[in-house]
Amino acid sequence: MKIPRDVSGAQLAACLCRQANRAATPPLQKVQLESTMLQPIIVVDSEILNGAPCFRGTRVPFKNLIDYLEGGHSLGEFLHQFPTVTREMAVQALEEAKDSLLARIA
Repeated sequence: MKIPRDVSGAQLAACLCRQANRAATPPLQKVQLESTMLQPIIVVDSEILNGAPCFRGTRVPFKNLIDYLEGGHSLGEFLHQFPTVTREMAVQALEEAKDSLLARIA
């Protein structure tokens, strides 16, 4: 995915969410997603990777997902390389990032 330099943060987040949702995998089950949405999926812990924002319960930085999608790779490719991150976790993280960006510019 080629991203123009003048794209806003909200536009980037929306594009990344669309990219993630286009992956050829079965639809998310609402019950699973609701149970994980109680806590943020991206956490910062100074004891894990020097405080880099990571997926909860893993040592996988959120930036890795953004870098994969920005580089034109599919969500499936990212998930294959980082099996401790589920599709549901990745989609929730992108949705949280989108919401955060939209709140910041609103």
